[in-house]
Amino acid sequence: MNNTITIIGHVGKAPEILTFSSGKTMAKFSVAVNNGDNKTLWFAVQAWNEMSERVVDNITKGREVLIQGRLGLETYKTKKGESAAALTIRMTSFHLCGKKPQEESSSVKAAA
Repeated sequence: MNNTITIIGHVGKAPEILTFSSGKTMAKFSVAVNNGDNKTLWFAVQAWNEMSERVVDNITKGREVLIQGRLGLETYKTKKGESAAALTIRMTSFHLCGKKPQEESSSVKAAA
């Protein structure tokens, strides 16, 4: 398949799910990848329809994930009304890596 990308990184924020008037759903979230030079690259990820439900059920903030998908180009208007574009990954599959991050509530209880 052409236009394929695979990344491994940590989820920056919990996935947000959007439902469109057509009935389609999309989960969106960001993934931080260390590029080896102590710099972080951020990727915007989209998961559509059935995949979006799996994402919301399984992917949490801080979780290490392997994402596979296709690069896409999203155009949008800035707050100043200017046209802009951003690369996104349209996810085709994912794999959970490493340990599940501890939830804040459990770490607060342990400290109390």
